[in-house]
Amino acid sequence: MKQYRAKEVITLDAGSVVQLTEKQAADRSGRIERAGAGRYRLKDALHFKAGEAFGFEGEIPKALADLVEQVGAAKAVPEKKSDEGAGAKKSGGLFDRAKDAVGLGAGRE
Repeated sequence: MKQYRAKEVITLDAGSVVQLTEKQAADRSGRIERAGAGRYRLKDALHFKAGEAFGFEGEIPKALADLVEQVGAAKAVPEKKSDEGAGAKKSGGLFDRAKDAVGLGAGRE
């Protein structure tokens, strides 16, 4: 199940299967039914506020694709090869690789 965060208020259709926190499920208890551990089937259309995270089973509807962002699926950052000699100290720790991944690496600061 892919994890998403709403960029703005969205509505998911009845019948969708979502993953919710205990609090989210408690707040929506009359509009959902349990479909497994932490998973719920929507009995009615359900709204999510901007910034609210949820899991969604299957493909997110195309109409909502620009209104949500996928979270929790970290992209692998390839290891940089050093042009320096074999005895040189390796540069580019985890922080440096993370900066590179978000476009703040060398030459972009």
